[in-house]
Amino acid sequence: LWRELDERKDAGKTDEILPMLKDALNQFETKDLLFRIHERISFLLYEFAVRDSDPALFQEAADHMESALDLNPASFTTLSGLAGLYLYLNEADKALATLSRVEPSLIPKDNQQVRFALNFNYACAYAMKGDPEKGVLHLEQAAEADPANTLSNLGDPQLDNLRNEERYKILDKKLRVFVLGEKRDASETNP
Repeated sequence: LWRELDERKDAGKTDEILPMLKDALNQFETKDLLFRIHERISFLLYEFAVRDSDPALFQEAADHMESALDLNPASFTTLSGLAGLYLYLNEADKALATLSRVEPSLIPKDNQQVRFALNFNYACAYAMKGDPEKGVLHLEQAAEADPANTLSNLGDPQLDNLRNEERYKILDKKLRVFVLGEKRDASETNP
């Protein structure tokens, strides 16, 4: 199944993949396989939602991500992905509730991608809720995990409520110096 899906994706036939995955939900009973199918459907629907700017597809993606979590409630990437979908749906409270289900001490120290995603999603959610202090704090933690990815995502409109914060401006400048090598003042340090 996975090989056939990858071949269709490589051939640019992504619209054929979704029906195949949905059919596969009825063909398999293995919990792990159903988890992976729901998660893959969600990621594909997310791609379509971004492409088409379709809120209904974001919601359908979130529904499949929730189904995946029913099968594997401890998946860090799935929890982070679901929180991100809720942010796209402007549901900051649901995003925060989802993120709170993650036990940070269980995330491997070397998994910087998950640490970045979780903290970046927290930053966006707190910014949307109008809590710049917590938003900037989590943005700083995202930068500790992955400075380059944080810098490339600073333009995210979900962070708009943080942009006037002094700590945000300092972080932005530090990231530009650290990642891009822009000129720095003698008083600046790495993020």
